Amino acid sequence: MGMTNRNRSNAIFFFIMAGIGLATAWYFNAIAVLRGENYIADGFTSNVDWVYSLDLLIGGTAGMAFIVIESRRLKMRFWGLYIAAAFITAFAFVFPLFLGFRELAMGKQASVPAAAQTPAAAQTPATAPAAPAAGMKPPSVHIRALITWLAIFPLVSLGFLTIVPLMGNAHPILKVFVLTLVVVPMAVYVVVPNLMKAAGKLAAKR
Repeated sequence: MGMTNRNRSNAIFFFIMAGIGLATAWYFNAIAVLRGENYIADGFTSNVDWVYSLDLLIGGTAGMAFIVIESRRLKMRFWGLYIAAAFITAFAFVFPLFLGFRELAMGKQASVPAAAQTPAAAQTPATAPAAPAAGMKPPSVHIRALITWLAIFPLVSLGFLTIVPLMGNAHPILKVFVLTLVVVPMAVYVVVPNLMKAAGKLAAKR
C-alpha cells in the first residue's frame, strides 16, 4: 500500500502554511528594516508585547525540540538545517515546512510491507545490528567538558555581538534570558551532537 491521501493532504496543507509564513515574515521584516525598528526592544515594550514574544520564544524552543526528536525517530536527514533556518528565515515558515516533510516521511514508512520489517526476535546473526566495536568507549568527562565549551563559547560570543546590542537598555536578566533561550537549543541539538560525532571519529582512527 502506497502513501495515503491523508498524508498527502496533510503535507500540502503544511506546505501552504509554510509559504504563507515565509511571505508574511519577509514582508514585515522588510518594513521593519526599512523603518529601522529595533526587533528586541520593540518586542518587549508592553505587556502585550511580552505575551507574544514569550509565546514565540517558548513555543519555538519546544517546536525545535520536537523537530529534533521526530527527525531522529523517523530517520529524517538534515534536521539541523531546520533549526538553522528558523533563525535565518522565520519559525512560522520552518515548523510547518518540517511538518509537511514529516507527513511524507510517515507515509513512506507506512507503505513499507510488514514482511520487510524483520522482528528483532527473528534476526539472524547476519541481519542483527552490528555490535559496537570492541574497545570503543564514550568520551571522558574532560573531553565532554571541552566539547561543551567549544559549542557554548562561539555561540555566546555571537549572541553578545548580535542579539544583546539589539536589546538596548533592556534589563540584564532579560538579555540573559533571551540569549540562553537561543544558545542552549543550538548547542544541545546542533553543535554538541556534531562535535561528539567528530570526536568519536577521531578516537576511532587512533
